[in-house]
Amino acid sequence: MRKSSYICALFSFLLLTSVAGGRSNRVKGTSAYELAAAHETIRLCPRNLDNVDTGYRKCLRPCVTDNDCKGRRKKCLCDGDCGMSCVKPNTKCAPLTDPLNGKVHTTGIEAFGARVFYTCQPEFKLKGLRARSCQGDGTWSHEAPVCQPDVKCGNPPEIPHAQHNADWRHHQYELDTMIQYTCESGYAIEGFARAKCIYFNGTAKWFGPDLRCLPRNCGDPGGITNGYVEGSVFHYPHHVKFHCYPGYNLIGKSVRYCQRNGKWDGDGNPLCKAVECPRPADPYNGFAVVTSLKYESPVTYTCKPGYQVVNQEERRCQANQTWSGPEPKCEVVNCGPPPPIPNGGYNGTTTSFNSVVMFYCNHGFKFVGMTTTAKCKADGNWSHEAPKCFAPCTIPYIEFGTVNGSPGDRLSHGDLLNVSCVPKYELAYSASPSMCYNGTFTQIPTCQAASCKHAPPHPKRGLVIAPKTDHGMKARFICNKGFRIIGEDTATCEYGNWTVQTPPICQEMYCPWPGKLPNGTIYLVGAMGSYEYYDYIKTVVQDRQIRYECSKGYFLQGGPAGATCVDGNWSPIEKPKCHPGLHSPKSVFGRRMKRETLEAPCSDGLKSDRFEQSNLLKDPEDASHFIATIKCRPGFTVNVPDGSATCKNGMWKPRKPECVPLTCRVPETMNGYFKDFNQTVAAWSELQDQKVLAFACFVGFQISGPETILCSTGQWIPPVMPECIPASCHLPELHNGGYDGGYRSGFVVGHNSIIGFHCLDYFWRSPSESVVRCNLGILAPKSPECLSTSSTQAPARVNDLRREVGKKTESRNTTVVISEKSLLPPEVIPTTKNCSLGNLDHIVVYQANTKLNVSSSNIFPDNTELLFHCEHLGLYQLIGSPRLICTNNRWDGMVPRCESLTGSAEPASLPPAVHYRITSGIIGFSSHGELLVYPSTNLLLDCEWPRQKDTPSWTVSHSFRRYSKAWVDLDKRSVYRLSILHAVEEDSGVFTCLTPRGKAHSIIIKVRSVECPVIVPSIAGLSTNTSSTRMGTSVAFSCMKGTTLHGPKTILCLPTGSWSDVPPTCTSALCPVINPTSKHLKVYAISREPGSTVEFSCMSGTRLLGRSSAKCLTDASWSADVPQCEELYCSAPEPPQNGWLSKRSSSFKVGEKLEVLCKAGYAVVGGDSQLQCDESGNWSSETPVCSPSCNYPGHPENGRIILPSFLKFYYATNESITFACEDSFTLRGSNIIFCTENGRWSSRLPTCTIS
Repeated sequence: MRKSSYICALFSFLLLTSVAGGRSNRVKGTSAYELAAAHETIRLCPRNLDNVDTGYRKCLRPCVTDNDCKGRRKKCLCDGDCGMSCVKPNTKCAPLTDPLNGKVHTTGIEAFGARVFYTCQPEFKLKGLRARSCQGDGTWSHEAPVCQPDVKCGNPPEIPHAQHNADWRHHQYELDTMIQYTCESGYAIEGFARAKCIYFNGTAKWFGPDLRCLPRNCGDPGGITNGYVEGSVFHYPHHVKFHCYPGYNLIGKSVRYCQRNGKWDGDGNPLCKAVECPRPADPYNGFAVVTSLKYESPVTYTCKPGYQVVNQEERRCQANQTWSGPEPKCEVVNCGPPPPIPNGGYNGTTTSFNSVVMFYCNHGFKFVGMTTTAKCKADGNWSHEAPKCFAPCTIPYIEFGTVNGSPGDRLSHGDLLNVSCVPKYELAYSASPSMCYNGTFTQIPTCQAASCKHAPPHPKRGLVIAPKTDHGMKARFICNKGFRIIGEDTATCEYGNWTVQTPPICQEMYCPWPGKLPNGTIYLVGAMGSYEYYDYIKTVVQDRQIRYECSKGYFLQGGPAGATCVDGNWSPIEKPKCHPGLHSPKSVFGRRMKRETLEAPCSDGLKSDRFEQSNLLKDPEDASHFIATIKCRPGFTVNVPDGSATCKNGMWKPRKPECVPLTCRVPETMNGYFKDFNQTVAAWSELQDQKVLAFACFVGFQISGPETILCSTGQWIPPVMPECIPASCHLPELHNGGYDGGYRSGFVVGHNSIIGFHCLDYFWRSPSESVVRCNLGILAPKSPECLSTSSTQAPARVNDLRREVGKKTESRNTTVVISEKSLLPPEVIPTTKNCSLGNLDHIVVYQANTKLNVSSSNIFPDNTELLFHCEHLGLYQLIGSPRLICTNNRWDGMVPRCESLTGSAEPASLPPAVHYRITSGIIGFSSHGELLVYPSTNLLLDCEWPRQKDTPSWTVSHSFRRYSKAWVDLDKRSVYRLSILHAVEEDSGVFTCLTPRGKAHSIIIKVRSVECPVIVPSIAGLSTNTSSTRMGTSVAFSCMKGTTLHGPKTILCLPTGSWSDVPPTCTSALCPVINPTSKHLKVYAISREPGSTVEFSCMSGTRLLGRSSAKCLTDASWSADVPQCEELYCSAPEPPQNGWLSKRSSSFKVGEKLEVLCKAGYAVVGGDSQLQCDESGNWSSETPVCSPSCNYPGHPENGRIILPSFLKFYYATNESITFACEDSFTLRGSNIIFCTENGRWSSRLPTCTIS
């Protein structure tokens, strides 16, 4: 643009000159031909000022012909980018020197127009133009090239999901190579997408790129009616999955993918359509009542008069379009036997409609119920619930106390145990009185040494510290500042009274006369001024001050300017000296001081976030003297007396004021101690901030409360201190005997509890050891045991008992019926002979109808009989003996194994696999490998065989009835099915599938009504959710309020006709286990017994919503709900001007990061471009600014950057770079360049030449 303007302006000038001179086609004697030649010359040598750096060269006067130049020596010649200019042809340029590691080639002529050429030594490469020419202003064109080491960059940086345009076959790249990055399909570019190979500090390295490839966002695909969407990431290449709620079927594609173009595949989201069930069948002698056939719709059943619904369970339409549960039956009304009554029973022989039974309790047990009779009603239920028979309690022995009765006597259920303690003792707790509940007391009271009801009186001008007032605890007396204690400084609580009734005296302390100051005077500072301090002044109290002043001609040196009276002593204690000098110092005390700004050096570091207030006062007549006063935030204390200190010439007296964390004193505790690692810490010891102590109890005691405490700014965390309470006892397993009063092995009993026990026949205990007492975690006088009688005594005892066979005998609370079987001696199994089994994959092992968990390490004694069958009767075939007996260290047959009938490459060569399924009813497995089927079950037997290879046949070992057989397609395969509908006992037999190739596989089916024994709860308060006892029934147990379940919550009726476990019992209630409502919630719990406390806290980044603690109440519930932990969020910051944020959201979680991205030509300079949401819900720093910046300029050859010390991608305006050359080289140009406000460096890069 500037070139064409220049030509137009030049010819305008020529035309005007021609008109003014009145001559046509002539300018100063120039012909038209000459003008045309000049025009061609200008076209061939245009002036291009855009390429001229005016800071390094000067363009001379433009011209067209020699006539345009002033002076005879100047000619109109072509001067490079300056175009046709008036130049002296004999103008000479300065001689050139060879570049380092190179050479300059000249023709010997250094006048205008001369050209020189540069070359480099081997292993060096020329950077810059190879040729230079002498210009009209006497300078050489362009910058001198340099010879750099011939180094190359390695492979360009790899960016996730990005690729560059460099040749992948190359692994080295020349300097100044520029490559461009692009993102893969499905990703959008963000940032600086170029990289350049540069030479920096002696090596080649890539500069850039600074970009990310962000996946394209398809947006939220939206939800579906009656369903939900799985997946919350909506960008490429993720997908979302659609699900329907139960009772709805999905119509359409269940998965949609986010494509590379940022759009979801498919035509739209799928639909969810409601399901319906077929109409249920009417039972025999009854009707099915249904109002709707849609999902979750219920069906109810009614019977004809004289019948009742049996197994009336709620049936609903399920998502698989079938009705839940088995079909009920209508049977004649029969209430059945009333539930068993522990420790009681009932009289009555019939249980049909209108029958009456009478309830009773055993002798000594209390009858609790509404009535003694019940009548069978038309609905099949008894008119009244069965009563409960509660056992009496044995009165315990209470140490240091008396009870309403004698230890060992009985209290009826519901009676209270009243306890009175002897003088100087009191009950350990003030809860409600202990009550007898079904053989056990709700709590065992204890009498402990009486506590003091209030703290001892505090001394005048002092205070008393008494954290606890229990027996044996101590209180400490402390005087105010400036006073000292006279008398005992502690008092001990003994049986409700303090050992010190009169508090000690707090005597005021006075500071002594400090003596004289040679060549000076000591002044006592008062409210009205200062006066000279003499030895007869005796009552100098706390916080009074003195100052030192030297006589005329002397000055203070080597000590403080004053002191303060602290606890009867002067602080600081050292005194200055008065030295002779030319000028007497000026006092810093008597003058009026003014508050000024903090000045160095005394003000250095006198700032802290622990300061609540800080003042620095300067003497107006002595600029080097300051007095500082400090006030600390709560939790901290100042380290100088009265929070003040003086500073002169940078030296603090008595020390530099700081706020240090408050210390903690170790609390006193009974029956325990605190320790630091393995070192015991004495009570009342002073500990530093952040110190952690562990707590331990003496033998016989256990910890109640936290096990560790932390000192934090003068307070202990947690605030509740641990205690040592008497240890409880665990009742050991009592072989050949049992515990009285409902206690069982494994129970935990409290300190001072007394437990009775008894032994079975043929076993005995010492009469003096009929009870044991829990004393500090140990059962006394010793652990209970039942010893076997001697062989000489046993026969006589057996003969005596034989005469009592069939009779009842009462021992304590237990009624025992003696049988002939109980008289047989126990069998002794020899251990010298045994057998073992190897690996039993897919095999189930039984012993006497009990399923075993067998491994290769199990040892079986001689005469052991085991039964075997495969874990799936239809998919495996048993090879070997199904029954083995261990005889003389060997099994009497081949140890079996199970071979799979599926997954073979040649399935036709194996027996067929048989799958069994049920549409309603129950199935199980017997110990002999039979498939047990409960009556009325619908059973399907599927024989697996390729349909194209002809049809197999089903054979049955009986001819009771004919069964439906047909091909069925299942899961892309075909099976030949035999159906047994509404199975009855006559359907039992062997069912065999025979393939066309003669391979057979049989399943033995037994239709049998397997029932487990009726569950008889062993203790009152236990209830079940069902009275059914058929095979497969799961029984759930629950306890009455105030008690808790001890044992299995549920048991299952096994196909063997036995329950999977023994029923549980109900013990004293515990508060429920606390399940944290949030993963951020921390729970500190020691016990779940009534009276215990649990503490709650939240993790960092969250805050607690609710109570911070809860107490276990006597009704086994917590006093407060479990709190929530709410996550803290940071609100979205404002984006910077000339930039944007890497993420868009209204809020961000704690720990989440944001990056500030700037527009082209702008950058984050001098700060961090990342922001992080901290634990307080605030951003880590203010949003940075996108400022104009300059790119990295490189560095001179044989030189380096000395400031700043690190390489930066961008430099802020006014930011500078300082260069220096290596030894033996001289810097040419400016050694400092700075970034201007228009984003360009202030000058060119300097060069380093040989000195």
